[in-house]
Amino acid sequence: MPSLLFVADIKFKSREARDEAVLLLYKVTGNAWANEPGTTRYLVCLPIDTRDQTSIYMVEGYSSTQAQETHRKAAPTAALFKAFGAGLLASAPVTSTLPPAASFQRPGWTTLPTSAVIILTTFGYQRGKTSFALDGWRALASHAAGKEPGALAVDVTEDVNESKIHSVQVFDSATSADAHVNGQAIQANRQHNGSVRTGERSIVRLSVLYGFLGK
Repeated sequence: MPSLLFVADIKFKSREARDEAVLLLYKVTGNAWANEPGTTRYLVCLPIDTRDQTSIYMVEGYSSTQAQETHRKAAPTAALFKAFGAGLLASAPVTSTLPPAASFQRPGWTTLPTSAVIILTTFGYQRGKTSFALDGWRALASHAAGKEPGALAVDVTEDVNESKIHSVQVFDSATSADAHVNGQAIQANRQHNGSVRTGERSIVRLSVLYGFLGK
């Protein structure tokens, strides 16, 4: 499991610009797999909502800050950043880099099935209440690990400065994702955390274009 989780929401100026980035990311992913032992997760994802033709979401895991810096300095990554700077992007990517506060990952999974679904969430909480809310998220991760075989990984990160909690939830299929969303763990999380939420939230479903969940 990653010691450091990086998530990025990248908006491109056009579908063609996104396609160009996809080709560059193939090389970045291959290099991360073959030559970066500290890059422990690297998933290139697209929105399931096909109305969005200009976004890529990245879910990356690293063993340390140094491992992340090694990845950023690799030649394929540098070529990607150069292309970004040359005009592919519509706006600056929205990113977070945080250590997981709660997580699990099922052993034996490197690549994901083509049916896999990733749910990214961000919830805002009242100032000083993220530690309380984490209890609800830890319970969700524990429930998914123990009682939802279709849940392959869950990582929860806490941004104290922004009073937000992010999650990356990986499922083997849309059926498993739907069962989770409509199930006991989500209901319990809502009951525990609902009173301290601010109403700010983001939820997006993704398909995995390519990459690896673990090594």
